[in-house]
Amino acid sequence: MSQPKPKQIRGADVAREAGVSQSSVSLVLSGRPDTRIPEETRQRVLEAVERLGYRRNSAARSLVTGKSGRIGVVPSHPNSFTNRDYYYGALLAGIMGGVIDRNLNVLLHSSGYPDWKVLFEDVTNGSVDGVILIGRDAGDPLSLALLKAAFPVVFISCYPENLPCHAIDCDNEEGGYLAAKHLLESGYRRLRVLSKGSPTLFNRERQAGMKRAVSEANLPPETLTLLEVPDLNESNGREWTSSVILLLGDYSSVPTALLTGDEWHATRFAKFLSELGLSVPEDFAIVSFNSTEASALCCPPLTSVRQPLYKIGTLACKTLLGLIEGEKGVPQVQRLSVRLDVRASTRNVEEGKR
Repeated sequence: MSQPKPKQIRGADVAREAGVSQSSVSLVLSGRPDTRIPEETRQRVLEAVERLGYRRNSAARSLVTGKSGRIGVVPSHPNSFTNRDYYYGALLAGIMGGVIDRNLNVLLHSSGYPDWKVLFEDVTNGSVDGVILIGRDAGDPLSLALLKAAFPVVFISCYPENLPCHAIDCDNEEGGYLAAKHLLESGYRRLRVLSKGSPTLFNRERQAGMKRAVSEANLPPETLTLLEVPDLNESNGREWTSSVILLLGDYSSVPTALLTGDEWHATRFAKFLSELGLSVPEDFAIVSFNSTEASALCCPPLTSVRQPLYKIGTLACKTLLGLIEGEKGVPQVQRLSVRLDVRASTRNVEEGKR
């Protein structure tokens, strides 16, 4: 003989047990502070919940409120959070800091989706109320589809340039300017920017800042050029570094510096240079972007443009919640200031000759 199913405890049962209204139960369990609920009432509700073993049904709550109580985060690639990349870690910490006092959850879309349409369905099926996209390529079909569907979305780093949207980024142009100006003032006269494929919006902005620094120094435009490099992966670092050196040609005649848009390329170049009998900054100077622990702990520590990554994550979260809640006048593209952290990977060339 089958056992009868246990009775499902409902919000109404909690209300009767605590001697309050169902609306009071809902307000208490929402987790949001509400001055209409006295502390004594809140405690009675929570004690009733524990006695009855009540478990709130999130699907039912979503049907009533129209909200899931979650925001989504979609990285540029499923592996973005698995390769110990400090950039993504700092952004995610900022996003978490932005939701922790709002009693919301973060859903990380980390699956290797077969195509963007499957990911689009996963994002818009009611599992999240809005989404933060990190570093999606220009023209990314997921980004365009979400905007077309008027789904709440905030971009970090990359965003569709010709469409109205909400994005958080740093002042990339100023970052490129600070990096190049420092190198030029330190005596470097050949600046090479590592590049692969079509430059993203943030790379174009950084290069514009670098060109401004060269122009202000009254140096010829060829002082700064792009260096098209092959793909770098976990297994070909030594070969990749050798190929970059070959592309540089006669680097010994003119003080040479490499500028990279990320710490992955910068730290590996520094690492494998030593294996090839070369060193930083004696043979090459290196300037990276982001200035996380990856740059600080490199050998030697890398001069780097610091983005306020935690603050970017927090502001992205705040902006997304404003869109979800229908706030008016939510700013569109917001840029945060940067600074240059000068470390041992650059030096004053003239002082080095003494």
